[in-house]
Amino acid sequence: MAGERLTVEIFDDDKQREKNEMKTADSTLFRRTISRFASGVTVITTRHGGTNHGMTASAVTALSLNPPMLVLCVNREAPTHEAISTADSFVVNVLSKNQEHLARQFSRPSDDKFAGVETYTSALGLPVITGCLANFECSVTARTTGGTHTIFIADVRAAAAYDERKPLLYYAGRFGRLVLAEDDLRDLNRLEKAESGWTSDWFRMA
Repeated sequence: MAGERLTVEIFDDDKQREKNEMKTADSTLFRRTISRFASGVTVITTRHGGTNHGMTASAVTALSLNPPMLVLCVNREAPTHEAISTADSFVVNVLSKNQEHLARQFSRPSDDKFAGVETYTSALGLPVITGCLANFECSVTARTTGGTHTIFIADVRAAAAYDERKPLLYYAGRFGRLVLAEDDLRDLNRLEKAESGWTSDWFRMA
């Protein structure tokens, strides 16, 4: 209902949950709880004043398929916020599993976050990071505010995806890799065969 406060708590298991009442959420508890929502990792890039700008972000989601639209949420205190607001355009670079170093590089303050980063210039004149899982070139069509953030609503002008690459994930404050259910089962079968003495071509298949 309107006016009610969100209440959440962290439990080790369901049985513990049954014995406890949820606590009123503050920012610390909310941060800890929302970290249980696994997400992809992106670097948002743009260009303003003749300079490339970028930041690591996970608050990106699809809004519409027709027309293609994305939502990006950016803290108004982030240095890249002003550049996105002024340029009214940005690129969402979805990082692949081998790009954890880029996630860390663009999350830290730096005079040149693009040092050593391979990019090319898009049709809108924006820097696009190569080697990503996917890239979305976007133009801002609307914006609003929510708490500490600006919510940018954007049209997707161009996009590219690379099926042979795997995603970088972020969960509970740590980076991780995606393991599909069928891959997990396949590896388990290989391990069981190896432990039973079966060796035929196992290493070539891995």
